[in-house]
Formats: sequence, C-alpha cells, structure tokens
Amino acid sequence: MRTVWGVVGVVIAVGAVWCTASAAGTASTRAAGSRVDSASRMLDTRPRQLQAAQVCEEVIADPAATAGDKVRAFEVLIDALRRLDKSDDAVKAAERMRQAFPQDKAVQQKAVFLQADIYREAKKDAQAQAVIQEFVKSQAEGPGAAADALRKVAEFHLKAKRYDECRQEAEKAVAADPQNAKNVSDALYLMVDAAAGADDQEKLLAALGRILDPKTLAGRESWQQRDLRSRYGQCLRRLKRYGEAAAHYAACEKAETEPRAAADWCIQAADTLVEQGKYDEALRAVERVFTAYPQATDAWSGAQRRIVEILVKKGTYDEALRAVRVCMDGSNDEKSFADMVRLAADILRAMDKNLGRANALINYHRYGPAGEDQKAGTDDDLKDPLAGVAYPSYPEREKAFAEARKQAGDDTRAMRYRAFTWLYCGRPKEALRCFMDAFARASADEIVLTANDMILIGARAARGYAVGLDAFYHFVNCGPAGPDGKLGTADDLADPFGPLLK
Repeated sequence: MRTVWGVVGVVIAVGAVWCTASAAGTASTRAAGSRVDSASRMLDTRPRQLQAAQVCEEVIADPAATAGDKVRAFEVLIDALRRLDKSDDAVKAAERMRQAFPQDKAVQQKAVFLQADIYREAKKDAQAQAVIQEFVKSQAEGPGAAADALRKVAEFHLKAKRYDECRQEAEKAVAADPQNAKNVSDALYLMVDAAAGADDQEKLLAALGRILDPKTLAGRESWQQRDLRSRYGQCLRRLKRYGEAAAHYAACEKAETEPRAAADWCIQAADTLVEQGKYDEALRAVERVFTAYPQATDAWSGAQRRIVEILVKKGTYDEALRAVRVCMDGSNDEKSFADMVRLAADILRAMDKNLGRANALINYHRYGPAGEDQKAGTDDDLKDPLAGVAYPSYPEREKAFAEARKQAGDDTRAMRYRAFTWLYCGRPKEALRCFMDAFARASADEIVLTANDMILIGARAARGYAVGLDAFYHFVNCGPAGPDGKLGTADDLADPFGPLLK
C-alpha cells in the first residue's frame, strides 16, 4: 500500500546490564527478593536454569530470607527443574515447599497444584489426581479450597478427554462452594467444555443454561458473557430448536448496550433464519445491522457480504451481483477488495454456468481497461463485465444513514464516516467527495490514513478498478505543478479526481 509520505521511526535501544554473583558469599549480601528476581530472569536459557536453581536453593536456606521470598524461591526452583526436564526433582521440591510451610494452607494448595501439574505433564494422571484428592480429604480447609481442588481434578479429566468424570468432579466443585459465583461459573465452564468435547448437545445446552444464570454470569467479562450467550444460541440451532434460538437472539439484542455487539446478534438471528430456508426474513434481519445500528461501521462489511451469500442461496443471482458491487466498493484494503472480486466472479460463474464473464472480470481487475499491455486503444483492451449492473436499492438504509450523517459532526472522522455511509448505499461519487473533504481537513497525523482512504477506497470505487492508482498518489504528493513545483512546465499533472466526480 502506498502512502502520501513515509514516516521514519527512530528506535533508541536501551541496554540493561546486570550480573549475578557466582559465589555464595557475594549472593548472601544481596536482598533475598532481588536474588529471586535475578533467578527468574535466568530461566529462558538452559545453562542459566541450573544457576537459577542454585540461587533459589541459597535463598531457601537463608535464615534472613522472608517467608514470602522463600515461597517465590520455591516456585522459581520448581519452574527451573521442570524446564530442565527433572520432573522427579520438581515433585520433591514441591513436597519440600509443603513441609516448609505446614500451617499455611494457601502455600499448601499452591504446592499441591504444582505437584499435580508436574505429574500431569509426565503423563502420570493417577498420581496427579491422588495428590489432589489427598489434599481435599486431609488439608483443604473451607469450601473455597475444596472447590479449587475439585476443579483441578476436573481439569485433569478434561485434558485426558474423560468427559463424564470431568462433569462429575465439576459438579462436586459447585456443591462444595455453591454461594461463590466465581467457583460456580468456573466449574460450569468445565462442564460446558466437557459436553462440547463429548459432542453432547443436550448436556451442553443444560450447562450453558446454568452458567447463563444472572448471578453466575455477573462476574464474567462482557466478552465472555457474549461468547456464552452465542454458544447457547448455536447449541439451540444444532438441536433445531429454531424458535427458542430466535427468541434468545432477540433478547440478547434487546439487552445489549454496545451497537457493534447488537449488530452481531442480528447476524446470528439471520443465520438461524437461513438454516430454516427463510431467506427473505434473513435478509431483513441482516439489514437491521445498517438501519438499527448505523454507528457499528465495522459490522457493515460482514453484513453486506452476508446479504450477498443469502441472495446466492436464494438463487437470485442478479440481486446478488448488485449487492456484491457494494461489497467491492466498501472494501478497505487490497486483500478484501480482491476477495470481493473473486466473490463476484463466483456469482457470474453460477449465473452463466461457464467461466467466460468470471474470467473477464478477474482479468479486468488484474490489468485494468487498458489490458495487459497497459496501452489504451489496442486489441487487448478490456471491458468491465459489471459496467451495466446497477447498484441495489436500500431505501430504509438510505433513510437511516441520512439521519446518521446529520448527527455525525464536522471533522475529519465525521467526513470519513459519511463517506462509508455513501459507499454502503451504492453512491461512490458522493463517497469520494467526503473522502476528499476528510483529507482536506486532516491533521498531520491523519494525512496518511485519509490519503489512502481517498485513493485506495474512494477513487477506486468511483472509477471501478484499482489498477493505475499511482497517478492519484503522484498528484496528491506533487499537486498540479508536478515534481518541479512550477506550473506551465512539461511535468505539470492533470487532476485525476475531477473526472470521477462528474
């Protein structure tokens, strides 16, 4: 991708110089915490992992080291031994960690979980489960510790693809600490993954239904909540419970606070309708992305492509070809534009039952109207197979976008937004005018983006092809006076934008 001008970034490298003491006498003069930090930094390379283990042993044996420093030293020591493939020594180090802090239940749990992880890595699942179960029976105090341990056992079963056992242990974890929403949610996550792994849609739906309880769901990040709701809808669809899926998506959209996420619920609702063969209803559902959520610009490309795909499924290729023109115009980079050209070619092939127009379209966009020799007026000149294809009519979208343009503001970003509203209404000339306005308003740090928008999107859409955009960049960089900066000389440049606006 060309830019109006290049930006040279200067990177200043700052070297950090540090050393470690090799003699025990020198090491003992340093703070224990600092020594553990140094050991942790040694873990990336094998020769230094042995040195890291030695430093940690010194801290563990140091009577002046605090309990917290010693715990960290044990953790780094175990990490070093695991990296050195000394799993037996790592297990022994974890056991020493337990013995060093017999009254500290948090440290006991941490050490047990480390032991279990080491056993699991060594494919000794029985030992891993045994150490966890022993901890649950004799050491875990309080519902939280017991639930943590039970979830750990469930994780082992999940990784070993023992899905029934995973669900059973996860259910025990829920029962161990039922008032802790985080525990319940984490345990239900394991049940969800187990049911998905077993491809048991009924159990998956039940687990998802439980985790979607508002109390359980509240502690999760918003993206996690959306993912779980989406999985619930997908599960309903796999079970062909389409009415429930439709109601679920409608409720999700209604409760959504983010326009982009709400637009996604529209798409999923449309997919549900497509699966039922209700293509016209599906098209209306997708169109809501534009009419109900005109702020969600990053959803428009996928939504417009979905419209094309639905029209193809419906068998209305003429309409699909009109709709794909909007996809081509709205493409915001060279790759997505090429993808849309291929999609248009696929539609032509399906319409014609041959490759004639499909290949002609690809060649047109590969070489431009001048053909392979890049000389206009020769025998290899090419015509655009889409030249006679009108843009689709979207009256409700036009109405929604017209109102959105009124509210958009009066700056570079607003003009860029207006440009895309015109593109997605099939009005490339109006879009180019807005892109040019955005470029004229752009601050220094916006120049590159707005220039590329103006040329790679706006000019390309208005002229109908991407070949030969160098002339536009040259004009933007030099102006009408050309490289020498003097009007009336041989290198003066014609304005390539003007003809596109007529």
